[in-house]
Amino acid sequence: MEQVLENANQQKTECQKVRKRLAEKRMVLSEYSKDIGKVGDKQFIILVSQVCGDSQDGVTSIEHSLDTECSVVISQPCYDVTEWEGKMLVGRNDGFVVVDSRVPADTSERGDQSRSHRVLKSVSTADSGHIISIQYYNNQIYTLCKEKKLGAKRQVIVFDSEYREVKRWSVPDFKFISQLAVCNNKVYVSDPDNKQLCVYSATSGKLLSTLSNPLFVKPDHLNICPPHSVLISDWQTNRVHRLDCRSDTITWTSAVVKDPRGIALDHTGREVWVYSYATKSLFILNSDTGEFKQEIHHEKFTQLPDEDILTGICLVDGKLWGAARSSGLLKFTVK
Repeated sequence: MEQVLENANQQKTECQKVRKRLAEKRMVLSEYSKDIGKVGDKQFIILVSQVCGDSQDGVTSIEHSLDTECSVVISQPCYDVTEWEGKMLVGRNDGFVVVDSRVPADTSERGDQSRSHRVLKSVSTADSGHIISIQYYNNQIYTLCKEKKLGAKRQVIVFDSEYREVKRWSVPDFKFISQLAVCNNKVYVSDPDNKQLCVYSATSGKLLSTLSNPLFVKPDHLNICPPHSVLISDWQTNRVHRLDCRSDTITWTSAVVKDPRGIALDHTGREVWVYSYATKSLFILNSDTGEFKQEIHHEKFTQLPDEDILTGICLVDGKLWGAARSSGLLKFTVK
């Protein structure tokens, strides 16, 4: 009888493990499902291999490149860019704009935007400052606003899907570019002067905790890595981190990228793309391990002014969008 009970307990444990793995696969599939009908053949192969767990057979080692052409979508300074249901939210001086991403871009410009990309909405924060970071989360738009010129005051300002302000709260001062990321109903805000991240409730704005780590020195640039993680670029230590937002612990750290800045997740390939200010190139890392996969160079990167940085990047539908501090909003085709 004891042996029977022991076997039953073992089978129960195995069943629990299977259920957990199935739940994880469902979560991944749910994250990818919205992209299945929109990706190209190569991205579809990568996506299927990730969901099926076949990433070790060489399929996901397909190398990427960027088309030689680069579209200048907005020629005025931009600080961050993120995707929202076929639209791009772009943080810039005095507010943010909503750009239609579904219209093919060209390099012809009229005023401060490409003729082929319509600006659907412009939201002003001129009285408060510049929007240096932006993200859409749970039907709301979360922004990080820094006061103008050399001011250091920063606020998180939240808007609803109709672009009406719903709440705001102050965060620690910082004079330069810094970012936020929203995950697991928490808002993570970089606090470089104190070598930490500040964590707030996404619903109330209440400070929940501060996250410090011996490896943090200037954790300026953040982005989400769904479903439960945040990516962190620390340019001063030449390190990139993945943070698990369920436990607020570091999952992996990579020291491959020198002077890492803008960072984003490619949802179809589950790859982390990082812009290096030192080498003026993009590095691709495995999102699960942080392992180096590839470096990408492009002539446009070398043409950026010395003081210019891709502070925000976003990958969607086979396109790489980059927000450059003085060169504007750029768009590349990923091959």
